[in-house]
Formats: sequence, structure tokens, C-alpha cells
Amino acid sequence: PSKLTPGLEYTPDPQMVIPGAVAGPLAGQVSLKNFGWAMPTGGPLMKLAPMWSWDGMDAVIVDYLTDAKSAAALLPEGVTTLPIPELPGFSAVKHVWANYRDSSFGPYQELIVAIPCLFKGEMYLYVPFIYVTNDAALAAGREMGGWPKKLANIRMERAGNDWRLSFSRNGAELSTTVKVGYKLFSTPLSADKPVSLPYPQNMTLPLPAPTGKPQGTVPFPTLQLKVIPGVGAENPPPVVAQLIGAPWKMSGDFYGTEGVTIAMHPTKDDPFDKLPILTVVGGTYASGKMTLALEEMKVLADWLKK
Repeated sequence: PSKLTPGLEYTPDPQMVIPGAVAGPLAGQVSLKNFGWAMPTGGPLMKLAPMWSWDGMDAVIVDYLTDAKSAAALLPEGVTTLPIPELPGFSAVKHVWANYRDSSFGPYQELIVAIPCLFKGEMYLYVPFIYVTNDAALAAGREMGGWPKKLANIRMERAGNDWRLSFSRNGAELSTTVKVGYKLFSTPLSADKPVSLPYPQNMTLPLPAPTGKPQGTVPFPTLQLKVIPGVGAENPPPVVAQLIGAPWKMSGDFYGTEGVTIAMHPTKDDPFDKLPILTVVGGTYASGKMTLALEEMKVLADWLKK
């Protein structure tokens, strides 16, 4: 606060007078009753909606095998790898490249690295690495679901049935090529007849059993460890440490792929090599839509309440 020089008198400038103004500090008015739901509270980066949607989606899903010990090293406690009976010691890994022409966060591209796993007998896709090109999608993913999203440069280029996919971030690089082939199925799924998939989709793309009613979506359940650090110490413990389950749902047309190649150059900050590629299995291409209902997201385990 300013102080007048002794012997001088302050004369208000009429142009600087605010009618009704009072001297002294004013109390802040942002509270849990009226705040903007997310940061920044004066203009949240993401919008609250009961259902998030991703429209005009192109998704290229590439599957490969790594060793189970490497996969287990990235899974949280209480989560196990998903055993492959025919291939003991191996674990599957998925790279999901997605282009969203429109979404609840605007258009953007995404790269997801996922490990099929088991938690309390249920199958999930645990996400140790994930990248986006949109800051709203990054904030929503990290703050709501615990997806460890980072910003990166992602390009998805298509020429006919050929896709060229590339990722780069601070020296880390990942590239993939695939060719879209035969059609597998479309949603809605048949009410009473199961979809018969060829190899490798019969192993990499599990579908729900018929229920007697047409099913409009294919489940894509993810699992992630939501960690938010605390403050007040040199090495503060987290104030949030939860396993979050999120049942994504995909709809549209699904195709097999062929000629899949993967090349990677990892870095210390983006260590893709922690899931080494032992053999490429194949892939799937999906064109359609994806949704996620916030009320269906669940806290599966709270580490701070053990």
C-alpha cells in the first residue's frame, strides 16, 4: 500500500473515483457453491456434461506381444497381466491411434498405449502412456479419469486403404503403417447371433455375448491410476491415489488390417521400450463414434483409504 510523503495531502482524481467504493480488502467470492467446476474457475478448460462424445472417429488399433514381466512392471498393485494360455510368459499391448473430427473437447488426435489386464476378475485396458493434441482433452483426461495424458505432435494420414501414423514429442518418435482390409462387422450387434471373428481379431477384439437385444456399442473398458501430488514437504505424498475404471463405448464399422509395421525411438520421458515389441500380431480399424458417461466411471480402489 502506498504512503503519502509527510506534509502532502492526497486529492482524488475525479476520473479515478469508483462510486460506492470502500477502503480495505474485499473477500473472494469463488466457492464450492459457484465455482466453474474445473480449473481455471473463471473459465474452465473443459465443459461438464453427463456424456462426453467423440464423433467422426477414425481409430487404428495395432496389437503386438511383449513379455509379461515388462507389462507387469507398469501395472499398479492389485492388477495382473491377462494371461495368454497358448503363449505363457507373453502379454498383449495395444496402440490406439485416433482422429476425432469433433468431440466434447473439439477436434484432436490421440495415441493410447494400453495393456490388457485383470482387476478383481474383470478385464480392463490399463493405460501407462497416452498423448493428445488438444489441451482441453489433456486436462479432462488427467483431472477426471487419471489418464496420464501429455501433449504431442500426432499425424494420421490416409491414402486409399493405407494409413501412415506418426508421433513425436521432445525427441521421442513412434510410427506405424497399416492397410485397411476386409470388413469384420458393424454395430448394432445381432440380438441373438454372436459375431464370428477371424484371427487375430478373435483374440484381440473381445465382443459381448448376445443378450436377446441388439447392442449398439462395443465396450472399451480402461483402467488407470489417478495420482495428484500434495504440497508442504520436500517429497509430498499424493492427496489422491485411486484406480479409476472407465467404460468407453465404440460404435460404427470395424475392419481388419494387414501389413502392420511399427517403429519407435523412445526417450527417458517417453519410454516406449519398457514394452518391447517381440512380435506384431495385427490390427483393427474402426470408423464411427465413441462415448463415455461420467456416471459410469468408478473408483475401483482408493489407495489412501487402505
